[in-house]
Amino acid sequence: MKKIFYGITKNISALLIGQIIYKIFTFIMMIIMARFLGVEDFGRFSYAMSFVWIFLFLSDMGLSELFIRDVASDPKLQDSYINNIVPMKILIGTIAYIVIIILASVFSGDSVKFWIIVMLGGSVIIDSMMYFFRCLFRVRETMEKEGVLMTIEAFLKLAIIALLVNSGISISRVKLIASGILFTSAVNLLINLLAFKKNHRDIKLSVDIRLWLYLLRNGLPFAGIYILSLVNFRIDVIMLSAMKSDYMAGLYNADFKILEQIFMIPVMLSCVLLPVFSRMSGSISVLKNIFIKAIIFLSAASILCVFFCYIFGKWMILVIYGIKFEEAVSYFYIFSWVIIPFFLKPIFEKLFYGIRRQAIVCFVYAGGVVFHIVFNVIMIPRFGMKGAILGTFLSEVMIIAALGLSLSRIKSKGLVLDMTVSEIEKAVILA
Repeated sequence: MKKIFYGITKNISALLIGQIIYKIFTFIMMIIMARFLGVEDFGRFSYAMSFVWIFLFLSDMGLSELFIRDVASDPKLQDSYINNIVPMKILIGTIAYIVIIILASVFSGDSVKFWIIVMLGGSVIIDSMMYFFRCLFRVRETMEKEGVLMTIEAFLKLAIIALLVNSGISISRVKLIASGILFTSAVNLLINLLAFKKNHRDIKLSVDIRLWLYLLRNGLPFAGIYILSLVNFRIDVIMLSAMKSDYMAGLYNADFKILEQIFMIPVMLSCVLLPVFSRMSGSISVLKNIFIKAIIFLSAASILCVFFCYIFGKWMILVIYGIKFEEAVSYFYIFSWVIIPFFLKPIFEKLFYGIRRQAIVCFVYAGGVVFHIVFNVIMIPRFGMKGAILGTFLSEVMIIAALGLSLSRIKSKGLVLDMTVSEIEKAVILA
């Protein structure tokens, strides 16, 4: 057990350092972009990013998570998975980009938004392949290498955006930013490919139809989960832009970008725990012990983060975005309560992955998203951004409650995962 917790501590420390550097650089980049674009163009950019971000996971089809889970429990699968997943992702990514172009021509509304969507769509397709190459380091639990690659990625993004902002190039500002992000993604893909090849034998592209079918069938629930999880947050920007204004979408995205930096805490811990949960899926007592400790830690951390947002929220908004975003301050205080359910959700999610019950998570997420969209349709026209925030909070709480109730009925490899609701409640109360 001590060895397990040492590995978890080592890897989360490596990811934490990498993520802090990454978030600082990308956050500075976001500040530069927000000030450079202004509220309305930043709202356009936010709309386009929300529109295409779903394709980051659609072009992956859950293959990255499936690779980590299966190879962590059986390392012999590594070569065959890599040789087949790479050509699969090239094919799926190409199809996804064609779909992005078609949808952009239908839903963009104007030529500027179409251009932004096409550029950012290319960026997320490239990023999907880049993130798969990093999965090798998660499987081997050498996440310090992933931390270095994240730092390089963030530095390049910041440097290129800063150069473009000060370049004086005479095209639309928002088009300039979108083109710069696409170029940065291409450079980062090349760097990650070189790092991957240094730590792995040459890729031998393969088409094993039986394996492809297995990967697609088992990867689809992962893809569905990530798409639904993304929709649960990104749908607010799209619906606010469509039902209210780009200005309100810009305010919402400004608040969300600050909270997104805080969300890295549970996301990092869950990434470290996925290969551990997968390996320990046959040892229920160890699995429960790790899960309960994670719940206690994240519950306490989420409450502290909410207090932090209430104390420093106004200062952060005004310092980061400037006086033009002052209206976002009051919304930020409400939005900060989403931190609590969001901190708990990734750990539940990865536990279900580890015991190979991802279909339950997909079903629960689907219910949460349907509720969120219906709630937004009713509440956004009446209450605007407050209605969207309330919909996000309630849907996240519903998802956590449903996953918690499901745990007591789960069986893993013939053993009952007797995780009762009262145990989870005690962990949260203790925190």
